[in-house]
Amino acid sequence: LKVAFCNGVDDCVHAQFRDMGFIAQPDGSFDVYIAGGLGAARPSMGVKVASHIEPENICYYIRAMIDIFCKYGNYDNRAKARTRFLQDVLGENLVSEYNKALEARLGEGGLEAKIEAIDYPKGAAEKLDHPRAIEQKQEGLYAVVYHPIGGILPQTMPKKLLGIIANVPGATCRVAPDESMYIINLPAAAAKAVIEATPDSAVSEFDYSVGCIGASTCQQGLRDSQSVLHAAVEAVRAAKLPDNALARIHISGCPSSCTGHQSVAMGFQGFSKTVDGKMQSAFRMFIGGNDALGDAHFGDAGIVVLESELPNMLVDMGKAAAEAGLCWADWKAEKPEEFDAIVAKYA
Repeated sequence: LKVAFCNGVDDCVHAQFRDMGFIAQPDGSFDVYIAGGLGAARPSMGVKVASHIEPENICYYIRAMIDIFCKYGNYDNRAKARTRFLQDVLGENLVSEYNKALEARLGEGGLEAKIEAIDYPKGAAEKLDHPRAIEQKQEGLYAVVYHPIGGILPQTMPKKLLGIIANVPGATCRVAPDESMYIINLPAAAAKAVIEATPDSAVSEFDYSVGCIGASTCQQGLRDSQSVLHAAVEAVRAAKLPDNALARIHISGCPSSCTGHQSVAMGFQGFSKTVDGKMQSAFRMFIGGNDALGDAHFGDAGIVVLESELPNMLVDMGKAAAEAGLCWADWKAEKPEEFDAIVAKYA
């Protein structure tokens, strides 16, 4: 199972459409969603099965999900061995069957989680103003976001970061699902050192785009997502577009949607296109997805664009938004005819 925990602020972990998702509530409890997932076959939003559960009971809910998948999951067709297909198998009975499994596990007992508050250190009162430095709730402490292009971490970087934070009490690294790394619990001086050690990090909104590892490594991969993502970043930088003229994109090399290309404003899926009788590398475009809490929905499949032309299409969009003096989202909303014309040019 892919199990996600959302802090209730944003849903970058996609708790609303995972096998299981726990979304934090203001009172410290969690709402629970099950049987969601992305992919070419039956992408599905999760089904809400519980509200305001206590954190100590989380393991019961996970165990119950395992139980109903063992009972009703498809073990004959690997392509359908996903919890989202339980929505077809059980239909309206999904919630009741899940609750039966949950009640059985609660009756057995023994799965209470031990929750202990983290004792965070305190930093100095020194202030730090940098776009990659995030002031934490804990006084004097900062988190630094580091996003190497495409999520490809330089081999020397872990050792370099360890040299900075090894003697900083409470400092640690957390890897996010959007290929960013957060180095947290840093006093201002250590945060400055981390920023200086990571000059290859994303700068613009578009730099934060996400690409799967791609066909050069993945056996399932159809297209080299990393190659086209780097080409796009280079083209956008060369065009000297203003920040926010382009939305960040998510590129998956195949229909598996490992980057969640179906859930963002603009995503791409590895594809093939026949041109003059020859099969060419291409990507299918997805537009209009959203993973925001309370407004999550999947994007619509659109044109198939040649891999060689994808960076040019993105630059054209960014230039049009910049000329209009708008960010990408406002440009697309206010000038849909311009967007459609650019897309049609590359279809």
